[in-house]
Amino acid sequence: MATIFFSRPFSESFTPVTEIVKRIVESHSHSLIQTSDEIHANEPVSSKIFRMIRDSVVVIADITGSRPNVLHEIGICQALGKPLVIITQDDPNDADFNIRTFQILRYNNNDLEGLGDLLEKAVSLVHSSTGTLRSMLVPSSLGIATQKSSPFVIAASPLSFGMTRGYRAEGLYTKLMPTSSDHVGIRGLYQAFGLLFEFGVMPESVNPDEYEDSVLDQERFNLYCIASPKSNRWTRSILQKLAGRGWRPRIEFRADPLSENLRNVDLMLFSDGVEFRPDGWNVNGDGDRHRRDYGLILRCPNPYHHNTMALVLAGRSSLGTEAACRAVVDPKILAEIAKRLQALHVNIEEHSEPFFALVSMCRDENRLPLVSTLTLEDVRRIVSA
Repeated sequence: MATIFFSRPFSESFTPVTEIVKRIVESHSHSLIQTSDEIHANEPVSSKIFRMIRDSVVVIADITGSRPNVLHEIGICQALGKPLVIITQDDPNDADFNIRTFQILRYNNNDLEGLGDLLEKAVSLVHSSTGTLRSMLVPSSLGIATQKSSPFVIAASPLSFGMTRGYRAEGLYTKLMPTSSDHVGIRGLYQAFGLLFEFGVMPESVNPDEYEDSVLDQERFNLYCIASPKSNRWTRSILQKLAGRGWRPRIEFRADPLSENLRNVDLMLFSDGVEFRPDGWNVNGDGDRHRRDYGLILRCPNPYHHNTMALVLAGRSSLGTEAACRAVVDPKILAEIAKRLQALHVNIEEHSEPFFALVSMCRDENRLPLVSTLTLEDVRRIVSA
């Protein structure tokens, strides 16, 4: 069961408030934990608090009286990028300057049912809009997200269009070549980080073609790979490294032997040597890959540095890659992924527990993406050796 952390002043007068908060939390099928819960003598209090906040999906903080313990816990929450709901009995304009920019819900101690109504709306909104997004992109197990401690790197090559230099048949192109899949992925990730960290933490963007592969081993960073191995070498490196470590199923992209264009070969997705596709999917159907395709979302510990994370967003074609890029920041898709992971006993807040998902999407006759067709097809766990 997911948890919500409640930070409040140490005073018995806040017991009725706690009961209201607990009722709202449990109505969302979550459990409530507080600073005073389960503090053991053999564990430092600061470590326990950090762990409880890290593992929670939302933090509710009562800043009435501006108590130091509450302000400290809000600071931890901000550093971890946790969804935050702030309440107070005081005038919100009197709040400390570093949290005054947040929306602060004022309640009357004589109208706790009114507090319940405020919390119901706030928890639903905050949890659904940013909670699973942060859990997917920057899970709590990575610790405090900063620009220096563990950099975030988006690896893609949209400006070179990946394939254009190596797969062009001859001469120059006679029409514009779209790069929508990579750009959708880059824009989506930057927008997500802006939402989660208010631009305090932003990923770097690199083209793998401009780097030696040794960078993956020498540098320590969280990696987001966009596109299949056909146009992103680092995607191939991550998948091969996982396979070499004995992780199963073994996920890989292979050339389609029936592909007619050897300069721009079609790809197939395989799982443990068997072609992998959504249930009931006819890969030889009309418009396959170009009018309808599926993509892979794979999240795992970075096989080069296990205390960092790797996220692969790749499809058999640009459409499949775009489906993966859109799905990884889509609230409805993320909520369903989180639900299925819970059933598989995979903790979405723990980057060391690997999993993958298949998503699909269609284009219209003008090759424009039909976002309404974005569908979660499958979610599975990956088992380490």
